[in-house]
Amino acid sequence: MLLRRATRRLRAPGTRALSAMPTSFADYAEADETMQDYAGNVRRLGRLLGERVAANQEGAAVVAVVERFRHHAKKYRDAREAGEEDEAAKTFESMASEIASLAPGTLRDVARSFAHFLALSNAAEQEHRVRRLEAHRGDGAPLYPGKTDSCAGTLDYLLDEEHVDMTKIEAALAAQQLEIVLTAHPTEVNRRTILSKHRRVAELLAKRPDTQGYERHEVDRELAGVVSALWGSDELRRAKPSPQQEARGG
Repeated sequence: MLLRRATRRLRAPGTRALSAMPTSFADYAEADETMQDYAGNVRRLGRLLGERVAANQEGAAVVAVVERFRHHAKKYRDAREAGEEDEAAKTFESMASEIASLAPGTLRDVARSFAHFLALSNAAEQEHRVRRLEAHRGDGAPLYPGKTDSCAGTLDYLLDEEHVDMTKIEAALAAQQLEIVLTAHPTEVNRRTILSKHRRVAELLAKRPDTQGYERHEVDRELAGVVSALWGSDELRRAKPSPQQEARGG
């Protein structure tokens, strides 16, 4: 009962976990230094990807479609958050209508653009989280600070906000039942070469703040090369891998 109540509170509209990322660059502008660096990395990777996609006339058209969808998606999100359901529905229908009208080749490249951008953003987030942990360690703060959507955060909420007696929390925890569930490991859909490029992006982003001048230029040049190689690579496996290939690919 206690844990269910805390879970409902954490899932309630308007409740924002400390682990959640800002949803706009305006939020980043008011964030700490590492968060601003993260925003800059996401913009940098998005720009490099856009330049690579727009390298020819067909690619420029794809970038224009991607930007329209990004604009409409933000408009849709803002309308939902503001409770303007009619405006949100209208925007969604506009996106769906345009998607249905796209030629197969354009639709493929638009989907690839978004997929690559999200994967690159994940690489930037990975580097950002490492920097945040290092910053906490340097400040003498706990290495893993409490989050509202964690076990420690839930307990803090029950004690500090709900003023629940500790003995009741201990009794609720003691009554929990844990079961082990074994599932088949899914095949990694990304090719090994794609995963290695994502790791290289994260490594270059981590290296970049410690460079300047010529070294910074070389890091940026390699970063552009990796992003270009990602766009030119086939992302998916075209044949079923053997168990040995799956093991090598992680």
